[in-house]
Amino acid sequence: MRTKLVWSVQRCLVVAVALLGGACVLYAQGATDGAADGAQADGADAGSSLSPGNGGPEALSRDSVMGPMASHKGLRIRPFAGVMGVYDSQLTDVTLTPNGKVPEVGAYGVEGEFGLMGYKAYRHGVVGINYRGDYRDYVNGHFFNGMDHLLSADVRHQISKHITLAVQESFGSYARAFSGPGVGGFVSPTLVNNPATDIFDGRTTYTSTRGDVMVALSPRLSVDFGGVGFVVRRKAPVLAGVNGYDAHADTLYRVTRHATLGGYYRFTHYDFPHAFGAADIHSTGLELGYRFNKVWELSLMAGVSRLEAQSQTQVQIDPVIAAITGQTQGVIATHRVNFVPDLNARLMRVFRTGSFQVSYSRTVNPGNGIYLTSQYETSGAVYSYTGLHHWNFGFDAGYDRYSSLTQSIGPYRGLRGGFGFTRDLTHNFYLTFRGDYRRFDVNYAYFQRDQSRVSLGVNWSPGETPLSLW
Repeated sequence: MRTKLVWSVQRCLVVAVALLGGACVLYAQGATDGAADGAQADGADAGSSLSPGNGGPEALSRDSVMGPMASHKGLRIRPFAGVMGVYDSQLTDVTLTPNGKVPEVGAYGVEGEFGLMGYKAYRHGVVGINYRGDYRDYVNGHFFNGMDHLLSADVRHQISKHITLAVQESFGSYARAFSGPGVGGFVSPTLVNNPATDIFDGRTTYTSTRGDVMVALSPRLSVDFGGVGFVVRRKAPVLAGVNGYDAHADTLYRVTRHATLGGYYRFTHYDFPHAFGAADIHSTGLELGYRFNKVWELSLMAGVSRLEAQSQTQVQIDPVIAAITGQTQGVIATHRVNFVPDLNARLMRVFRTGSFQVSYSRTVNPGNGIYLTSQYETSGAVYSYTGLHHWNFGFDAGYDRYSSLTQSIGPYRGLRGGFGFTRDLTHNFYLTFRGDYRRFDVNYAYFQRDQSRVSLGVNWSPGETPLSLW
């Protein structure tokens, strides 16, 4: 009971701090940014690559792998590169020490990073890209040396006046839990792999390809048909990979210029190579997009998922049989059907000098290699501010929970957050600092970690506005 109480208090504190911090800064900026926010929001909406196709508020069913805030900012494609000193605590390898414990290593060293991020509009569409790569060399942890690569790309092309083709690609190869999107803040449940919930710092490779055709049937009504294929592979043979695909469709109707209503359906199948288990998921529900004004927007999805899952379970063998075979336990295949919630919500504000987002999701997920088919609950907040001359500040905070639907194991629970800044030095060079923290436990604190990462260095990126990596 005490452990549950501590986690409940910590979870409430994370959400409260995120909301209070964002609210205080937003209140302080309200008097100075009002008029400029309106102009910025109008321009951002007109060029947004995430437009639902009916001129109304955005729909979660048509979200981009690039993320909504990057789209609204209207960022031009800009490269960046840098060198920094780093320290990582409690790096965890997929192995055991001689005394049977999972090892942990604190390591410091040098990291070089490089990337490309932003949007490029052309006559009939827009291209978005977010690529981040790095190479790290630890002084006292050479086993964890290596490279990470993470790529998200989104292409929206208008084939005709009423038809738009959207293609999205995600690819990643990384070997640290502090990698990729959503280390702090909110993690999109549409991601096929989430580094923020990995337990081990081992090599993981994933890819996902999504294609959609959006048809505007009228100025207010549009439909979308699409599919996704995804693969996850983990180097450690004890961690399960994933093969899967989905087919989905939705329809949206712009009721007013402030409100969009719609419905969605999604079928998902995945299985685990080199492990027994598979799942078929039918999800359906309603969604709402509501724009309160030119800078505040709310998006909701609420539905239900029918999960049909196959897995293995351990059973006790009858004593009479055990007396003959010598085996007291056995493994059988199981088939079960569950109905679970399918919920997503997002509140977002994008203004001239920054952005703020709070999100929540509760869906079925293929897990993190140890937890397989699970109910995944995640929430988070992200804030970025560029209103001070030469400076960009950002913070994020988030919470994750896996509750297995097919295994007899307690939940995975994780808290995470970070803070950082960039400071314009001279000639497109920036001083960059970031600190991140992650705490998680497995099976009611049977195994737990408190991991942190601190980095300080210099980055280069051409552009008129301060470099923002949040």
